[in-house]
Formats: sequence, C-alpha cells, structure tokens
Amino acid sequence: MALRKSNIAGYLLILVTLAFGISCSNEDYAEHIGSALLHPQVSIDASAVAVDGSVSTNLVNPVPSVQQMGLKVTNMSTGREAQWKSVLDYPMDNSYLPGKYFVETAYGDSITEGFECPYFYASAVVDLSNGAEVDVPLVAKLASSMVQVEFSESFRSYFSSFSAVLHSEGGRYVEYFPQESRPAYLHPGNISIQLYLTMPSSGEKVMFEAARLPEALPGYAYVATVDLSRQGGVPAVIVSFDNKVQTDDAFTILSEEFLNGSAPVIHCTGFTSGTPLEWIEGNSASTQYSMSVESDNLASLTLTTRSTLLCSEGWLPGVDILRLTDAQTGVMHNLGLEILRNDDVITIDFSGVLKNLRYEAGAMSTLFTLEAVGKNMRLNAPVSFEVVPLPVDLKVVSASDIVAGVNKGEIIVESPTSQLNDNLQMLAFIGNKWVEMPVYEIESRSPGLYALRFDAPDGTEAVRTKIMYCGMQKAELILKRVSPKYTIAVDAYALKAVVKVIPEDENLTSVITSMLRVYGNGSALQVIDVDAEHGILVIGGLSSSTDYSINATVMQSPSAIDFCPAVNVHTENVAGFANGSFEDREKDFEYKDMNSGGRYSQNIVPIFNQQNRRSFEIYVPEKWATTNPKTACLDARNINTWYVEPSAQIVEDAYAGAYAVMLQSVGWDVNGEAIPDYLQPDGNYTKYSCNVPNIAHRAAGRLFLGDYSFNPYNENERYDFGIDFGSRPSALNGFYKFVPSVSDPSDRGVALVEVLGIYNNMEIVIARTELQLRPALTYTAFTVPLSYPHFGVKATRLRVMMASSSRYGSIAEESVRVPVSNNVEIAAALGSTLWVDELSLSY
Repeated sequence: MALRKSNIAGYLLILVTLAFGISCSNEDYAEHIGSALLHPQVSIDASAVAVDGSVSTNLVNPVPSVQQMGLKVTNMSTGREAQWKSVLDYPMDNSYLPGKYFVETAYGDSITEGFECPYFYASAVVDLSNGAEVDVPLVAKLASSMVQVEFSESFRSYFSSFSAVLHSEGGRYVEYFPQESRPAYLHPGNISIQLYLTMPSSGEKVMFEAARLPEALPGYAYVATVDLSRQGGVPAVIVSFDNKVQTDDAFTILSEEFLNGSAPVIHCTGFTSGTPLEWIEGNSASTQYSMSVESDNLASLTLTTRSTLLCSEGWLPGVDILRLTDAQTGVMHNLGLEILRNDDVITIDFSGVLKNLRYEAGAMSTLFTLEAVGKNMRLNAPVSFEVVPLPVDLKVVSASDIVAGVNKGEIIVESPTSQLNDNLQMLAFIGNKWVEMPVYEIESRSPGLYALRFDAPDGTEAVRTKIMYCGMQKAELILKRVSPKYTIAVDAYALKAVVKVIPEDENLTSVITSMLRVYGNGSALQVIDVDAEHGILVIGGLSSSTDYSINATVMQSPSAIDFCPAVNVHTENVAGFANGSFEDREKDFEYKDMNSGGRYSQNIVPIFNQQNRRSFEIYVPEKWATTNPKTACLDARNINTWYVEPSAQIVEDAYAGAYAVMLQSVGWDVNGEAIPDYLQPDGNYTKYSCNVPNIAHRAAGRLFLGDYSFNPYNENERYDFGIDFGSRPSALNGFYKFVPSVSDPSDRGVALVEVLGIYNNMEIVIARTELQLRPALTYTAFTVPLSYPHFGVKATRLRVMMASSSRYGSIAEESVRVPVSNNVEIAAALGSTLWVDELSLSY
C-alpha cells in the first residue's frame, strides 16, 4: 500500500509508490519527546458517481476496511516521516513537537491500475501547539476513475476476436476482454480507448485508437459503449460514453483505405521490447538504447514513463513527443534523454538516462512505453523498455589509518561496478553534520577491488565515515587517526626551551610542527613561538635550574601511545653580571693640576706667564673595563688635557640609584708635541690658549665586561672581551641618554651583546646583536634582543659593550672615523656622549 505525497508538503504526486509495509516504523520517528498528541480518526466513504449521475455505495469493489488503511505522518518542517501499515497500529499516545504535520491515509497505491484495485486516499494538515491534543478526521474516498467497456451484440456478432485497451496518461495499458464486465480502476485524467480487432473476412489484425475519454474524474464511474454500424455497406465502429461525458460519439469507418493503411512501426536498438534489462545503478551506457519511428503521418507519439525517481525530478509520466514544450524537453534532456530528428525519423535515445536510474528497495522497475498513432489512427502494440536497476553493494575490505596532519586516507572496497567516479561520495561526521571528503583518486587493484583515496578533514579525532553511492549509504565505518612518526630534540634555556621536530618523513616537518602540543613533566607547556617550516617550537613558562621530562603529541585527546619518546633536560640558571647598576665604583686615576692647553700671554706683551690646569679624580664601575688606560694615559710624553682625557667615568646623573656611567668620544696622543705659546691678539683677550695641537688619535668611550690593557710605548691595546657565562639570556636591557658630536650629528651610541659557545670544537659567537642608540636628552629604555640560530649549543662566555660612537674599531680605524670637535676653552677634543644606567639581562 502507498500514499500520495501532498503538494502542501512540497512533494510530487505522480506515480510514486511508498509502500507502508516496508517503510520506517514508528520506532524510527524522532518526535517522541514532544508534548502534543495527534489522534487520526479514519473512516471510509465508498460512494461513487454512477452512470446516471446518482451517488451509489455499491459500485466500488473491493471496499477496504479501516484496518486495511495505512497511515503516514510527516513533519512539514523537517521532512521526517513515520508510517504504519494499518491505522490500528498507530499508538494514540505518540507525542509530537509543536508544528505543522501532514497526515495521510491510503488503501492501494497511485500506480497500480486494473481490475479490483481501487485507490482510496485522504489527507489533512494539522498545526499542533504545545500541549494540544487534536483529533484528525480523515475520510478516505475513491481516488481512481472507474471505466467499464460494453460491446454491443452487433459488434460481438461481427468480430470473432476483439478487445479494448484502456490507457490513462502516464498509466499502464489495461486490456479489456470481451467477457469482462468489471470496471477498470485508472488514473484520473484523459483516457484513450484503443481497439484490437481481427477482421472476419481476411483475418487481418487491426489496432487503432477509437476514442478518448476527456478529463475523467476520481470517484466517477464511466461506461464506454462500443457498437457497429454500416456506412454505405462499410462497417463502422462507434464509441459512445454515458451522459456525464460531454463529447461526441467517435466513428471509425473500416474502409478498404483504412484497412490497407499502415500503422507506425517502432524500432528498438540495444534491447528487446518486453524483456527487462538489468542495469547496475549509476553506470553509464557504452552502447545505444533507443526507440525510433518514421515521423511521416504521425498523429501522436506518446511516451509513458513509470519511474518514481525520474518523475520526482520533473519528468512527465505521460507526454506526446510531437508536442513537447521547450521546458518539458529541457527537463528530460537534463535527465539524459535525447530526442533526435533526422531524415524523417524520430529517435528517442535513453542511453543517457540509464546512468541516472537508482535502485530503491521495494520500488518497481523503470518502464518506458512508446505508442505511435498514425494520422489514420492506426497503431501497433506499444513498445516497452523496462530497466531493472541493480544495487551497487560496496563492501569495505580494508581501511588505512589517517595520519593526523597528512589527512589522506585509503579504503579498499569490493564493488560490482568499475564506474565509481561519478557516483561515489564519502562523508565525514564533523561538528554534528555530515561534510564531504573529496575522493581524489579511484584505482583498480584487481577485478572487483578498488582503492578509494580521499582527503580527510583536519583534526586528530577518529572520523565517522559514510560511503555513499548514487546518494544512498553503502557503508559506515570509523577511521582511526594516528600520529605521524617523529622524535624531538630539546634545547633548554633558563625559562624556555626550543623543541626541534625530527620527522621520519621530512616533508611532514611543517605539518607536525604546526600541530604539536608539548608537555613537561606531564603538564601541557605554553608554546610562545612556532617556526613550522624549520620544525622549531619555543615553549615558555619553565623554571630555571629544574629537571624536565619533555615529550609531545599532535593529538588533541592523546593516549600514552600518541606521545613521542620523552627527552630529559635541565634548564639553565637565570644568571646576571655584576654591578649592572654601577653603584659599586673604584678609583681609576687621580691627577692634580694637569696642564690644560699651552701657555698664553695676558695681553699683547709676549710674556707667557699664564697656564690653565684641570684636576681629575676619575671613578669607574667595579667589574667593568674601560678604555681609559689608552685615552687618559699618564705615561704620555706630554701630560696635557689635549692628549690625556678620560673616555669613561662614573657620574651622579643617574636614572636610578646614585651613579651612572658616562662615555665620551675623545682625542688622545701618548706622543703629543709641545704646544706653542699663545700671544693674545690686540683687543681680543682670552683666558686660555687658542693654539690647538695636532692630536694623533681619536677614540670612542667604551665600557665592557672583561679586561683591557694598553702599552703606551708601542700603542698596542689588548681586549680580553667577555666573562665566563653558562646561560643564554634573551636580551640586554637598560637606560641611556645620548648626545651626538656637534661635528657629526649622524653618529650613534652603541649597545653590543655577544654570547659565545662551543660549536664543532671551536668557540664561536652563537648570538650577537648590536643596537644603535638614537639621540635622547632624557633617560630612555632600550632592549638588545638575542637569538640563537645554533640549536643545542650552550653558552660559555658573555660579552657586553657600550660605546659612545658607532664608528668604534681599532686605534687606526677610530682615529679616522670617530667624530670629535676641539674645545679650546678646556683644551680637549670631545665628541659624542653616552650615559648608561641599570644594565640587566632578561630570559
């Protein structure tokens, strides 16, 4: 038994069989959690309109009982439906969510035509509100048209062999034999009456369309009377209908011309009419399957189709090929039908339709019937092309694990067809919905075995998977996710560590790195930087001088087997250097009354009895080195401030605390020449000598960790740059002021940090950053960041240097490049000045 689907519910009603007995049960229906109740009240109205127009309840046979009525309830919002073979099986306590529901009851189905097969149907739309209990009256009425054929005595006595064929649009051909008196139950609408006769004299078999019953109504009984008369001695067939039918009697004169006329002949290619063709669903045809007929003298060419699937897509169940509209042609063409007109021959090619046919459990086969009627109304028996779709049952033979991050999988299936490409689909259940997994390759492994290669969705959880073919689920399985193979190496710093991914397949370096989750001593660690291309992660939040067991996984919910082997490390110490605030100081040198410039006269009288002097008490920070032994060398041949000038000293202009360091670029010369006496010019007297000697050298003021020595006799200097250091800081921080030389405002102060380590048995610089300090009149914070490109190379030495000029270098280089200007008032060559305070390391 089956139900029509209502237009209200948005379904197509044409030749659709939905047998209640094989549909889903009420246990499958997902409305039990609702709060409304629906009570169908089914009754039968067996009345029909008789020939004389009266209403009778004795015409229909058989009349179903309520027990024989099936029931179907459809949620009009979700499309979910439930069916019961008998309305008596319906549980009256079944609860529903509020909303609109389409309720149907039926006996028989809309496809079956013939004798003793009436189709009863009723439907209603119900709007359920929360807590409602609604009775739904359903009065099932006859939905078929009843047609009875009566042959007159004169007709019976003239023809020894005859029958009629009743054909509704889109329906089957029902043969009505002479001894039949029961009504045929047919689809409402236009119904043709064809006669199959054997002529008494010649024995010739004649088939023709004798009449048409227009617009037959459901629940109506019609009688077609077939009679015989003579027209000038020539027999004529007359078909008349009862008085309800407003149409003239149909006459067919059986003249010699009519009898000698030909009926259109339909030719079949690729199949035999009446012999079912088994077809694997989704397969494309490699040969032609078609019907062809000469188009001359055709009155109609009717294609009748029995196919639930095609008709649901807009294909008309009954159509005259000669009178197709462009829209109808387009629908059928989109479903694969080709109609060709060449050399007065019409060919209907079904080859492209075959790939669109689908197997449906319990559904009838697909049947195409073509009937050609000539302009003389002669016809031959219809030609039928019956296709029985066979299911493609896919059996999963094996399935590979999906490597997380790679997200590609392979499933081996056993299939009766090799034409999987166009119809196979794989779905994954992700985020409470099914999403497609693209199948990028299907490879034949052996007869009947195929490898499906597909792209899996991102993630690390197992993938619930469906394999679909022609829109139907063929298999469901769980695909396991596994981790790609890799190990890690760990380079531990003080408060962080660098994790290096070592994959078995180097092509997966970036994939693994981007997914990796790192654990230390069983707890997840914070990833603060990722260089996926090179397989590097930086993890933070570690404690210094601590043992860690570090492992990693790419899985979101890992088990023990999802982790790589652990690496045991010990973090470095958070080390600093001494006296970065410069509060601890020591005297570098002291000099009382150093000559400052040459002698000069008081006036124009050449008596050179004036000599300026400056005294020095210079302090420098403990644990730091400066270049004062060079720029303020007390072993100089000529002790004069033009030649002897400190380039580094403690000052009280500090950012914090009591002291800071001031570095200044200066001129110096251990072999300075004697300075000529200065005679004052007339009228322009100064309190200092204006003679500027030739100063051999210039130097940037420098402060650094380590030791420094200078030999004034050969002017050789030695830097023991740096201190022993076993940690790797991330930056040097501090505060500075800087005023560039008036002779070159482009000069900059310098903060330089280097970290050394042993690499390939050699001590090399493993981190170096030089920061140029721009002019700043007030103390300004600065940071010198450090990075370590050599993985796993530990620190052995730390170098920190501050310089008053970015042109620092050797004595020769500085003497040329470091900018200074002569200050005759204090008798010194001075350049850029840098103040520094509160130096520290960060990790």
